[in-house]
Amino acid sequence: MTTIRPKPLLYFSVFGFVTLITVYHFLTPTSFLTGPLEFIRQMTQPNWSSVHTGFLTRATPHSDPHSYKPSRSQLRLVVLQNGPVDPEAFTMALFSDRTCVNKKGHMSILTPADYEGIMGLANDVSKLPPTGEFRNQWRVAHPRTGFAIDRILVPLPGTTLPSTPLATYTDEYKETGVYGFDEHATRLEAGVEGNADLPGALWELTGLAREATRQEGEYDGMVLERVRGILGDVF
Repeated sequence: MTTIRPKPLLYFSVFGFVTLITVYHFLTPTSFLTGPLEFIRQMTQPNWSSVHTGFLTRATPHSDPHSYKPSRSQLRLVVLQNGPVDPEAFTMALFSDRTCVNKKGHMSILTPADYEGIMGLANDVSKLPPTGEFRNQWRVAHPRTGFAIDRILVPLPGTTLPSTPLATYTDEYKETGVYGFDEHATRLEAGVEGNADLPGALWELTGLAREATRQEGEYDGMVLERVRGILGDVF
């Protein structure tokens, strides 16, 4: 009985064809640029996260928001936003009794853990070095311009806001701004005292404040008017 053995030439032909296809796949411009580089980009880019994310969903809605009288002496954190569409936008305010007011005027009571965590971040942010930029901005690098500026304001260290707003808001608030906040980018346009990237506390706090702009529902004009009325000349 005769045994039929595959010819060596057939092996080389198949091997050569597979090798050619493999090399072509990895060396074509599209595969080379959008394949490995995209994979590397996704593996190395920062991804925003916080143990306090979802703090508003854990909060308890205020039982009677229209009866609440916001007090300057209890105000602990204000976040505003200047953007191309709305240059004087209100994002959120947080008071010492854990009352939080979001962008739409919805009022809720934060859990103690979320309140303490957010205020801890705000305290860390207030200790960051000045940037020398307008409104103390930390500017995230982007290939284009026109991004919003998130403005974080806390009472000056060791002080309580007076009952009547001062003529100049910088005499009663410490302001820190973030231009171009992005959940996947922290590199700055220019370093600030050795910081090449947005400081972690500032990145985290800004991301949490952005959550206060995403809740559904109607605007509560009465609550917003009362809160904006005690902030002073911040817009």
